Amino acid sequence: MYKNKIVGVVMAGGLLFAACGDDGGGSSSASSNEYSDAIAEAIQSEGDVPFSDDEVDCLARELVDAVGGPSTFEDAGVSAEDLAGTADLSESGLDIGEDEAKAVAASFGKCDINLTDAFLQDLGDDVPDEVRSCIEDNLDEDTFADLFADALVTGGEGDDLPPELLEDLTACIS
Repeated sequence: MYKNKIVGVVMAGGLLFAACGDDGGGSSSASSNEYSDAIAEAIQSEGDVPFSDDEVDCLARELVDAVGGPSTFEDAGVSAEDLAGTADLSESGLDIGEDEAKAVAASFGKCDINLTDAFLQDLGDDVPDEVRSCIEDNLDEDTFADLFADALVTGGEGDDLPPELLEDLTACIS
């Protein structure tokens, strides 16, 4: 039962966590703009996200910065209004390359987002302590960030988990 729940959360988590931040408010150096405001609003409209508004704002600012700033959206003919209701950047019409995807993944760290903690919070209290401890000790935060950045950038086109993440999860729930 826990195996299915954990793998299911990771598979679906791309949309949730791509839309989230963490409780520290982050240390973002990117400035707020109409695009980051629209992305933050779209994230917050996704429903019950386990993060504060400040955390979501930080991530939204960093995401806009990661793809090249407001001018990237303007050059692509994407308005802030176009971002309303988009769950991922692939829906915006932006052409996001590998370098931008890596910068998006780094956005989580710039906002002090711990995706492992967020993942565990989303699993709820029913997860046995030994599974929770294994996940905390063994899941690679960078792999999580890459997974969620990919979901944000591509809309989660691939349903396969990265092998290293799948191996770590399997070891924890076996």
